This record gives sequence, structure tokens and C-alpha cells, in this order.
Amino acid sequence: MIDDIGTHIENSRAATIQAKSQLAKAAKTQRSNSSLVTCNALIFMFYWILKFCTKCKAPS
Repeated sequence: MIDDIGTHIENSRAATIQAKSQLAKAAKTQRSNSSLVTCNALIFMFYWILKFCTKCKAPS
């Protein structure tokens, strides 16, 4: 019985370590994806600004 408790403690410790590692990887991926979305939004915004600004030139 005591061996079973020790085994469960070790198994849960190992699972906790693995879960922390996976959470750290997920957080890193989420930050990376967030940066990518922001970058894409800025590129899209500048594209449309440039597109409309070239159409709005003052008559000469």
C-alpha cells in the first residue's frame, strides 16, 4: 500500500513537470502568434492607406 502511494506521488510529480513544460511551450506559441497577427494587421493597414492615398492626389 505504501509503495502504491509513493508510485502515485512520483507519477503525479512527473505529470506536473510535463504539464508545466507544455504550458510554457503553449505560452511561447501564443506570444508568437499574437506578434504575427499584429504584424499582418499593420502590413494590411499600410497597404490600404497607401492604396487610398495614391487615389486622393490633389489635381495639378
